[in-house]
Amino acid sequence: MPTLSTIFLKVNKEDFGKEIICNPDKLPNPMVEFNYPMEKYKIHSNPIDDILYLSIYCHFDGYPSGVGQELLTKFKTYDDVLNLIALGDCSYIIDDICSYHNWRDEKLNITSHQGSFPDTSKYKFIDYIYVFEDGKWQHENK
Repeated sequence: MPTLSTIFLKVNKEDFGKEIICNPDKLPNPMVEFNYPMEKYKIHSNPIDDILYLSIYCHFDGYPSGVGQELLTKFKTYDDVLNLIALGDCSYIIDDICSYHNWRDEKLNITSHQGSFPDTSKYKFIDYIYVFEDGKWQHENK
């Protein structure tokens, strides 16, 4: 049974309005089944209260000793996390990375949340929430 997680990044103001695209060469783990070209994602240019979070979903191994440990040990900087977010929703990120967009040619899915941190009570089926903000990881068990 999968353990689901959502990964959030608080976007730096200097990145508002920029287009991002994942650079697979900068990911700490190799990508599997890299079948389709990367897509660009445009970050919202003028979010409410100058606060913006981007998030992606990860389907497997969302527990702290899985995805949590992977994020903590391999995605240590804002740029590392932004590059992962630019990949979109993933099946998994441990040992290698499997993005739905590049594996099954699904639409690139990155969720944008404007203003204060999103209400995570709406994430009923998510087991763990991970947030990278101000250079640090935090997590919430659901």
